Amino acid sequence: MDDKGPQIIAVIALFLTLSWLMVGLRSFVRLGIKKYFGFDDVFALATLVVFTTLCCILLYGVHVGIGKHVTALTLENFSSGLRIYLICELLYTSSTGLIKISFCLSLLRIVVSRSHKYIIYVVMAMTTVFTTFYFFFILFTCRPVSFFWEQVKNPVGGSCRSPVIMTYATYAHGVVMCLGDMTLATLPIFLVWNLNMNRLTKCTVVVLLAFGSVPSIATIARIPYVHFLKDKADFLYSNSEIAIWSIVEVGISLIATSVATLRPLVAKYHIFSSNRSGNVGIYETGSSRRKTNATHEGNFAMGPMRSSNRKMKGSMASRGLSSIGMRGRSIGNTGSSEEIIWDGKGGVTTGEVTASDDMGTQNIGIQKVVEFSMSSSNRT
Repeated sequence: MDDKGPQIIAVIALFLTLSWLMVGLRSFVRLGIKKYFGFDDVFALATLVVFTTLCCILLYGVHVGIGKHVTALTLENFSSGLRIYLICELLYTSSTGLIKISFCLSLLRIVVSRSHKYIIYVVMAMTTVFTTFYFFFILFTCRPVSFFWEQVKNPVGGSCRSPVIMTYATYAHGVVMCLGDMTLATLPIFLVWNLNMNRLTKCTVVVLLAFGSVPSIATIARIPYVHFLKDKADFLYSNSEIAIWSIVEVGISLIATSVATLRPLVAKYHIFSSNRSGNVGIYETGSSRRKTNATHEGNFAMGPMRSSNRKMKGSMASRGLSSIGMRGRSIGNTGSSEEIIWDGKGGVTTGEVTASDDMGTQNIGIQKVVEFSMSSSNRT
């Protein structure tokens, strides 16, 4: 293919649209439902702004010549394409650092174990330091900076680092970002390891919390194309895949970190959840699942329920998690369901049940809500 510009445009259109949609829903949840907007949301919005700028500039770059062979470009267009590519690389580096910090801040809301917090702090520090280093490393690739794009017109007007050094630095950036993602992806496993939940629920929580690390897949997919940075002769065409995967990585990052905050929206509008006709919720289906949850989950025994609310307290053993209060509510003829909810303020809200913290552990962001209800035949 002689022109990869249409591919770049299609990827930008897809991920920019999805990013605005998901971050918009995230903002609605935090401001409209939870009435709370945290620092992680601020960093997510900042990432969206930088990402939007990146996409707009790259679209102009496609018009100038990014994605085309050098033989199809004028000297002026090739120079302009190099300038735009450098700007896009700087914006990509900034956006990956911002969204990583946003995800770390989200996890800090729900962890109480000191060791877990230290791990997140280390990832944040590592991300900040290396992102800053890589940003300026790219910016000052050539001296003066403008020589990066002017060298095609005036080869003796400055000097640049060896393309091999740039390639190694880009490899190092990708590895560091992947290590941070892998660390944050495995942390939720230890958060729920000792919680008194069934295996399915634990897996659901781990997937929900670790979903923000999914972009590491795009980071890994981008790495095989890094060696094309050494191709100075046909730079704009050879590095089109890097541009594409950079957009994919940042776009998936915004989408994934936003999805993890939308649980209150799902609960508020009963999306995939139970209704009063007897349908069960997201995580539990079938009468056998109801019986299993009732008899084995949370050390509660199934018994007749009155129409009024009954407060029940259980113990959750976890590394750093304290005991929390749980409230069960009878909701007509529906079956029991179990939901794990991660909201913006460390609280839990569903369409039917609100679990409050009666033991003074208001900072816990993962809580377990168990609904017990009996059919009319079981109330006698």
